[in-house]
Amino acid sequence: MRTSVFFIVLCAITLSYAFPTPQDDASRGSLAVGVQRAKGGGTALDASGTANVWRSRDGSSSLDVGASWRRVFHGPGAGRPSYYAGLTFKHTW
Repeated sequence: MRTSVFFIVLCAITLSYAFPTPQDDASRGSLAVGVQRAKGGGTALDASGTANVWRSRDGSSSLDVGASWRRVFHGPGAGRPSYYAGLTFKHTW
């Protein structure tokens, strides 16, 4: 179930980059991938992204989607991955 939710959010982020809205040239989101290695601590792989999936015509409201994933390999923190997915609604007056 959790993997399905993460996959759906990741697809939404990908689609927002593939089909940008012509409303403006504002930042539509970000994507980051990182690898960290510590002696005796293992190797951590991180991936996170955010994307704007909807913006009102006047720009006062927007809906963003975000997700992150992290897993530690070969160390004391090694095990199952941790992940997060969420929606953010913003409105300015």
